[in-house]
Amino acid sequence: MASVWELLLMPFVAFWRLVKLLALPAMLTAAAWWLFGTGSTVFTVVTLVCVCWVLVALYLWRLQIHGRLRSMERGAIRVREGGR
Repeated sequence: MASVWELLLMPFVAFWRLVKLLALPAMLTAAAWWLFGTGSTVFTVVTLVCVCWVLVALYLWRLQIHGRLRSMERGAIRVREGGR
């Protein structure tokens, strides 16, 4: 069973994880734009790599959130010694 604080903070934690996942591709794209300009082949390649990275990151983030919600739904598991 999830604690009350865990339930209350889950949207903020999930959002912060998403920001961390997407920060590096955004910085790489911005750096490529600043260094090479939009007409450069290097910028295009960096942007395509970052788009692929973001798609994979979003998919993995969605799976993580889905798993976390399923875990909270399941509740506490108690292990007992001995027989039934």
